[in-house]
Amino acid sequence: MVVEQGGNAVLGALLAELEWSPGRLAEAVNDLLGPGYVGRNTVSEWVHRDRVPRHPLPTVVAHLVSDAVDREVSVERLWSGRARPAGLWVPADVDLQLPWTAAGTVGVLDDWLRHAGGSIKVDRRTFLAVGGAALTGPAWGYVDHFASRGGSFAALADVYPTMTVTPAMVDMVAATTAGIRNLGGVEGGHEDNLRIVHRHLTWVGKLLRQSRFSTGAVADRLLAEWAQVAQLAGWIAHDTGKHGLSQRYLTSGLHAAHTAGDRSMGAYLLVCMTQAAVSRGRLDDGIDLGRAAKDAVELANAAHEAARSTPPAVRALAASRFALAQAAVGNARGFHVAADEARTLLDTSGAMDALPAYLSCSGTDAFGPDALESQLANGALVLAGVTSRDSRSLLDGAELVLGRYATDPASTPVYAVYYPAGLARAHVAAGDLERAVSAGHAALRRASTVRSRRCALVLSRLEADFAALPSTRLPASARSLQDQLRAVHAA
Repeated sequence: MVVEQGGNAVLGALLAELEWSPGRLAEAVNDLLGPGYVGRNTVSEWVHRDRVPRHPLPTVVAHLVSDAVDREVSVERLWSGRARPAGLWVPADVDLQLPWTAAGTVGVLDDWLRHAGGSIKVDRRTFLAVGGAALTGPAWGYVDHFASRGGSFAALADVYPTMTVTPAMVDMVAATTAGIRNLGGVEGGHEDNLRIVHRHLTWVGKLLRQSRFSTGAVADRLLAEWAQVAQLAGWIAHDTGKHGLSQRYLTSGLHAAHTAGDRSMGAYLLVCMTQAAVSRGRLDDGIDLGRAAKDAVELANAAHEAARSTPPAVRALAASRFALAQAAVGNARGFHVAADEARTLLDTSGAMDALPAYLSCSGTDAFGPDALESQLANGALVLAGVTSRDSRSLLDGAELVLGRYATDPASTPVYAVYYPAGLARAHVAAGDLERAVSAGHAALRRASTVRSRRCALVLSRLEADFAALPSTRLPASARSLQDQLRAVHAA
């Protein structure tokens, strides 16, 4: 990129290194801050006229560029000392480089409590999503520290405990968590739902830090419950489009699961991190798809390793996400081998007997053979999107599995929208508009009951897929579906 005299030579050189146009940088900014936040012409003025953008853009742009080039580019350097870092806009991993000990977990809890938003707001900070070692390093840190839990959490309780936590009280906490988990499945990621789960997270955190415990086992159980809430918060945040916040929750949960000695929960958190990386790479324009897929492979490898000593069902879940990550990088053989491993594990005698509570939620999406096949079918869609080999066979097999979500009233509403919409996009890419229209209508049947931003985004992408085709190719049924998709987006 040639930057004329008087322009921002530092930003221009970095964009040239990345082979990014001003429009590409605008996409990355809008992915984080919302559609239409900046335009290509505005970014061109930053580069060619050395304009300094308004807060928080100097910090956001510095983070996005640093993450993409995989080295730190300071706000001061990028904007020639004319902008200062926005104090509350920070990378998702800031201050989380803590030891894998009970004291480190206390540090994680105290960080959340110290920055808790007032009223029913979430954290006062805005977390910027990270990639590469900043994302995958904690995953391997968790795996590498299996041998020691680093001391007793109960021994580190607040010096002035205000109450004693008993087993029955932890039961009550677990029941509340289960209710929020159901809310996430029915409505999906929405700011209101995120606020509810965050308040639950901080409330349980206060119990952990300001209480004594009837036994050490009760302390570990409550800490494991906090890890579950962190997982749930992470997934709702991801579904809401707050990817940095999601990464923060999930990494925090890893510390709690480690100290609690709950390896199944630790593996599940890594599974969620893997799926989030793949999902974000497929839907968000502002990040590098190949890099997101490589991150997913690293996370999936860590999840696979972490699940080694867990029950067969948890290992099957980890294997299914390993398959998904292999699909994301176009490794068809790796996908099928891991998929067969997952099926074999779940077919083991008694595999479902030791299923953790957080994997046995109500509805057809409780983890089991049907849910596993749905997850693998979704992986087949991912694989079909990155390789032309056997793509039609992959789509046909996926449709047999995912089509049921539109017709089964017991299906979790979020997936009754998300899966058919993804299937419709795959059919558009394959040139089969008739099947795309059918799957698109199926996705819309329950869209009005779902508040998931991720579902809204995939429906928006579906409309854009149709819009990208020559109008002469669109049958009347596709144009009608486009109108309905636009109406949903406008609402």
